[in-house]
Amino acid sequence: MRPDQEYFHNVYAVQKPLLPKEQEVYDFYQQNPRLRAERDNMLQNILMEKYRSVYGGEAVERDKGVVLRHYKGERVDFNERGELMEFFISESETANWFGGECSIHKASKFDDIKNYTDLVFEWEDEKGERAMLAVDCTISGDEKKLDRKSEGIMANVYRGKLSSLKYHENELSGEKKELLQVPQVLMILGTGEIAELSNIFSGIIKKEPGAKNEFGNSYIQLVLLKEVKYQLDFQLSEILKAIAKRKDDKARISAQKNISRVLSVVKELIKEKESSLDSTVIQRANDEWEKSLYCQYLRGIPLKLNRANWDHV
Repeated sequence: MRPDQEYFHNVYAVQKPLLPKEQEVYDFYQQNPRLRAERDNMLQNILMEKYRSVYGGEAVERDKGVVLRHYKGERVDFNERGELMEFFISESETANWFGGECSIHKASKFDDIKNYTDLVFEWEDEKGERAMLAVDCTISGDEKKLDRKSEGIMANVYRGKLSSLKYHENELSGEKKELLQVPQVLMILGTGEIAELSNIFSGIIKKEPGAKNEFGNSYIQLVLLKEVKYQLDFQLSEILKAIAKRKDDKARISAQKNISRVLSVVKELIKEKESSLDSTVIQRANDEWEKSLYCQYLRGIPLKLNRANWDHV
């Protein structure tokens, strides 16, 4: 077994109890009505009811059944640190981790279950053009699980059929419709980063001076941006290979354009962060990225995927 495989199979195989600061932030998350609403079964059902005129009553009832079975305990993959990670990234919107034009939404529970999307990132430029990204947050150390997720994302890329979001509402227009061809990536943080962010956010909860600034300038934002860039670069290179074989494939060309649009946004954000953050923060981000879980894992993905015959996809 390779060292990185051994690392992945053993480090986080069983979730350890939350540390005191993690528990403090998790309790805050649990007790906050706005945040708790995102996890509430009844409110998820109400959300889906709004889409009857879009999909029809039968389809909505069928989808509600998927969500209800999940809440009753079928196929539930519950992880408190995973919830903390989603919370921190959601809260990073006010800290401009992903740019002042970025809005971050919690995906519907249906899209979480069926489309493996926890969060939705949206950027809108001055011309009103939008770039969207579906994010699967994970702190899993199970390499097989990561393989399934990565292979699922890349299978969609090769097909030219990216992720979709069925229960999505435009915040500005209120338009409700299914979004197709949305690029998707994994975001991975280790337990060390979750503990570190918990320590910082504990200070925010207690309104300690400098805590918000510390969160806003965390090196972790740059690590996450590098994770996203790495994945989108790989996705773009692979879909261009697929397009070269089928030059008139409209689906793949559409997917390529959407991936390129988000990748362009992310590259600009990295440049911005590297020019605005303190040099010690940038150096730590570069060091942590090189030894991060995802960097270690991703570098082995091309070899794994190239073993498969994707021509039939």
